[in-house]
Amino acid sequence: MYSDKDRREQEKMEKQHKMEKERMRKRRNSHDLEKIELTQTGRLLVNAGHSPDDPDVHVSPYLTHILQPHQLGGVRFLYDNIIESLSEFNTSPGFGCILAHSMGLGKTVQVITFVEVLLRVTSAKKVVVIVPVNTIQNWFNEFEKWIPKYLETGESCRKFEVFLLGDAVKTFDHRVNLIEEWTRRGGVLLIGYEMFRLLIRSTQPKKPGKSKGLPLNVRENCCFGKPTTVSELLLLLMAAGRYAHPLVIRSALIDPGPDLVVCDEGHKIKNLNTDIAAALGAIKTRRRIVLTGYPLQNNLMEYYCMVDFVRPDFLGSRKTFSIQFEKPIKNGQCIDSTAKDVKIARQRIHVLNNMLKGFIQRRTHHLLKAILPESKEFVLLLRKSPLQHALYRNFVMYAKNEISSGNSAVFNPLKAFAACSKIWNHPDILAKTLERKREERRKAQQKDPFNFVILRQPNRVEDSPRSSKGKRNTRIKAKTIQGVMEEEFDITENDQGLQYDWAEIAMASYKVGHIEHGYKIVLAMELLDACVRIEEKMLIFSQNLTALDLIENYLSRRPLRTSTETTSWMKNINYFRLDGSTPGSEREKLINRFNSDPTARLFLISTRAGSLGINLVSASRCIILDACWNPCHDAQAVCRVYRYGQQRRTYIYRLILNNCMEKAIFNRQISKQGLQQRVVDDAQVDANITQKELETLLMYDESLDVVHDKWDTSHWNFGDEVLESVVKCRSEMLAEVLLFSVTASVTSTSPRPGCQLPPAVWKGLVCPLIPFLSPIYCTLSYNKDTYWIYTRHGNRYSLGFTR
Repeated sequence: MYSDKDRREQEKMEKQHKMEKERMRKRRNSHDLEKIELTQTGRLLVNAGHSPDDPDVHVSPYLTHILQPHQLGGVRFLYDNIIESLSEFNTSPGFGCILAHSMGLGKTVQVITFVEVLLRVTSAKKVVVIVPVNTIQNWFNEFEKWIPKYLETGESCRKFEVFLLGDAVKTFDHRVNLIEEWTRRGGVLLIGYEMFRLLIRSTQPKKPGKSKGLPLNVRENCCFGKPTTVSELLLLLMAAGRYAHPLVIRSALIDPGPDLVVCDEGHKIKNLNTDIAAALGAIKTRRRIVLTGYPLQNNLMEYYCMVDFVRPDFLGSRKTFSIQFEKPIKNGQCIDSTAKDVKIARQRIHVLNNMLKGFIQRRTHHLLKAILPESKEFVLLLRKSPLQHALYRNFVMYAKNEISSGNSAVFNPLKAFAACSKIWNHPDILAKTLERKREERRKAQQKDPFNFVILRQPNRVEDSPRSSKGKRNTRIKAKTIQGVMEEEFDITENDQGLQYDWAEIAMASYKVGHIEHGYKIVLAMELLDACVRIEEKMLIFSQNLTALDLIENYLSRRPLRTSTETTSWMKNINYFRLDGSTPGSEREKLINRFNSDPTARLFLISTRAGSLGINLVSASRCIILDACWNPCHDAQAVCRVYRYGQQRRTYIYRLILNNCMEKAIFNRQISKQGLQQRVVDDAQVDANITQKELETLLMYDESLDVVHDKWDTSHWNFGDEVLESVVKCRSEMLAEVLLFSVTASVTSTSPRPGCQLPPAVWKGLVCPLIPFLSPIYCTLSYNKDTYWIYTRHGNRYSLGFTR
């Protein structure tokens, strides 16, 4: 039996579905969206096939020759959903939509093009664009780049203003003044999510209390309307203005609010504070655009939140959506799913795709193949240095003791990751931590001379935490892993309570400053040197700020040798750094200088701070120094160079320490839950890890760390002179080299040198066997495009596949 609440929910859903069917009946064929033929007047028509009552609507002439076919298709998609028809624009409440184009496809320029059309041909006056704060300056610059206020000739180009409510607007009064000016003049308001939250929060009713801010005599006179002096009158007017601020903010941002709201990185709406989500939902206009680079099946509840924002009630309540779609689809994507589970999941995905296809447009990075030069991605699996070998062996023994003792309150996957990263990036980082711990102990000893250090004995397995039913609790509490995915901080410092006794003996006589103790930094520096010699620019990403500090330290002692001169590395001259502490206004200056200055060679970037909203296409090479828990962060980092506007071939180098936790995390990224999750495009990692899964991450075969001779590199050919010049000299540091060819097609790929299979045998025999080969390195995009790699194990060749 349905309750009244369920019945009302069902009626709302049916009404929304009926409206969408009617809208879909009127709209143009989706195949016509990307036709880029110019009209007789040399213009791009936006509303092709419009009703006789509507005039032709064209793209701005300043953007006509800029847009790629998929971008014009995106603009037309936005027009069909947001404007629909000029004749009905003022009478229709409007609809919302989701532009789900992968990173690097130019979502920003599509929105800018559409906003210019909206403000030019309709009665709409105000648009608010809500963005992550680290992208807000980039949005402003993109408006200035594509449709500046004035051209170089002095001719007026953009007919509307763009207001930036960023870090530079410090006081509350100034923020309100800027919002009032935007409300009065119209145009585009750029604002960060956090700023939006604070402003909306300021409009909430406060608890009743004593009136503050005005002297008693002014408050009393105010009641009778009798300010007695000029100063009292000014105070009264200022107070009245402040009391009116909430009304101004609410009127401008909520009700009646803007004519269009755009939410960038919209998949984060679910993870934002509830008051922001509530404020976004309270915006009166139904003309809403969400931008995201993620596919439908990446995280179903995130997509539910986005769909519910752009089309309220379309999918019903969260509970209804979970029962109808989320649970059946998840059940069919597990490694132990039954055939029936898989069948039901596919049916539910098909139904959901059909329901949403009218207002979600998905385009993937494969479109870049037709636009950009080739991109190659290499994974360099590195051996451990002798010191790293000793340290990691000691850590694994310590970790197994902690796991068997059930000490999950102190030891969890995040802390294991934090400790291990100090080993695999460079032992200098671990030495710094040990020195900090010693200093803490010295200070504690000075405060309390009887505060002795006690070395714990490992607990018995029987002492592990137990549930109420008496069973040992094997789930590791790791909620903070989600914080690693969402926030920017130095993960290497997230080790509170972690013991470092296991490192003390191996590091007893250690001296910092010897680069050869960590092969990652050695190879990173030599790849950088080779890149500089051929006059190309490089990016180095790391999620660890201490690793970036270390690189800067080694740069200060290393010469910069170009093809014509030898000089020194100088910060903010020939290299730059961007991390979470870099102010928003300063970020754009650094980016512009790096892109425009031919003497700039290197950009050091924190993965979380610099993986969104920045364009660094002047660089053609990129090093990912360490693997993130969340593979999306690494993918976003790569898209800083492999994106629309890149003119050169790009080369990506991922440095992974072999036979350790980092390699296990990398495997987990690219083969999450096996081949059943081929509907996933950029899979997120789980925030909770079981004890068994943690033990798997820490599996260690010490026999693989025995000393090897150098490889026979005479036949190695990677198609990259920089990589070849380095690995042929440093082959003793390499366990494997994996080539990920981003832009090559499987049907046209021929075997690399050394693999003697004829093409016919390759296509007819090897390809069908790929799913059964092991080990398999894979990420399958939703349209099942695959690319092939080769890895060398001595004299044998193993095959794998990746994106």
